[in-house]
Amino acid sequence: MEIVVRKFKTILFNLAIVVLNLIFSLSIVEVFFYFKPDAIPAVIRSEYFISDIATPPGTKPDLLTGFKYAPAVSINIPFEGGSYTLTTTTIIDPDTGFRDDGVTSVPYGIVLGDSITACAGVNIENCWVELLEQKTGRDFVNMGVSGYGADLQYRMLKNYGLPLKPKVVLWVFFANDMIQGWRFKEFGQGAITDGEFWDKPIVSWLAKHSNIFLVLSYFWYERNFFQYLYSSNPTIAGNTTLAWWLAYSDINIPEVREGLERNKYLILKSFQETTENTDSKFIVVIIPFREQVIYRDEEFRTIFDKGGDSIVSYCQEQNIPVIDLTPAIKEKYDAEVLFFQDSHLNERGNKVVAEILSQKLKEILP
Repeated sequence: MEIVVRKFKTILFNLAIVVLNLIFSLSIVEVFFYFKPDAIPAVIRSEYFISDIATPPGTKPDLLTGFKYAPAVSINIPFEGGSYTLTTTTIIDPDTGFRDDGVTSVPYGIVLGDSITACAGVNIENCWVELLEQKTGRDFVNMGVSGYGADLQYRMLKNYGLPLKPKVVLWVFFANDMIQGWRFKEFGQGAITDGEFWDKPIVSWLAKHSNIFLVLSYFWYERNFFQYLYSSNPTIAGNTTLAWWLAYSDINIPEVREGLERNKYLILKSFQETTENTDSKFIVVIIPFREQVIYRDEEFRTIFDKGGDSIVSYCQEQNIPVIDLTPAIKEKYDAEVLFFQDSHLNERGNKVVAEILSQKLKEILP
């Protein structure tokens, strides 16, 4: 019995030594990061938890939407070996900028979305929203903002869009809206910290005070991306863009599926608030991403198309008009290059979206 007790004490002693060494090592790392915060890459510091660097260029904090474009912006942004000019104008609020060329009268419609709507990568005159205006002869206010998801689109609609009393609201769904929806539900975004994560006192304290927690959280929340990135499939392995889209468009992954359901909820809510007691038309527009278009084999197609297909089915169930540009853009891509490498539309892609969408709108609008 004495031997057993002695062995047990030895195990406890060794375990205590291991724990103390671990605590000491983590403390050293924590102190290092405290004095050298720039040693942590910006993508880790801003990906999930609230910080000033989480908002895109040209934006400013906003109590209503978290962040929005600043007024009278004119900045040159490096982009894929070149650059484009981000310009904004004011329309209904002198403190708010929009990626738009301005309006001459009461606008016919508004367009809500993220960077695919704000046309990251091209100058304003080549943006599909401006080209759509030319083709339809109608003025649309571009309320798209880089970094937005469904939650912020809804806030933009409610606080800035509906006061304009538009005849038409175009709600643009892009596949990364799914993971954005989950992230907003969990963490908030921009200047907003009302996500479910922040209701947990211990983990929220760690997120605000521990750099080690921040780094480990990044790798935990990005685990699906790293799993795809180091896949045994040679087509996927090492291809960061393909791995990212696979990880964040696969609705079999719980976070993506939760984000998809939140998008549906906000689309319905926006539809109801837009059409209630008005003759306004609310239309969902789905724009595919580059990998969804260029990879046609069954494995990728099944993953990439399910999110958009689910939105289409849901809109049809709720009698919400929906225009899915995916089939037409896939057909166009066989003959033309429509995207930058990072999945944003290039100049030709913006023209194609405007051409196809203007024809589709004629079938829906009087």
